[in-house]
Amino acid sequence: MTATLFRKKPVILIMTAGIALTISSCDLDTSSNASTIHHVHKKPQKKDKKEKPKSTKAAPVSFANCTEMQKVYPHGVAKSASDAAKDGHGAVVNPSEYWANSGSDRDDDGVACEA
Repeated sequence: MTATLFRKKPVILIMTAGIALTISSCDLDTSSNASTIHHVHKKPQKKDKKEKPKSTKAAPVSFANCTEMQKVYPHGVAKSASDAAKDGHGAVVNPSEYWANSGSDRDDDGVACEA
């Protein structure tokens, strides 16, 4: 914690845990030996504009084979809704999961591991 008293305008600047507190002379009660703070003005901290929110999406899983994929996706995974509709087996539409497992789309119809 750092406290500084300026001579021209009695102002105390206190830095603690990354927060700057400014106390002006009208805020101090100097009638006794111990000073009492009546009002504290907090300076807002600047936010880093470059910081992006973290994604909550899980990374696609590359399954070893169709048996393993069908434990999670019983009817396979389609790269688009139109491919899932053409297939007619009720495949889940998940493009990132499809592309991670596109080698398992043996008939190249846009659905991997269809049942």
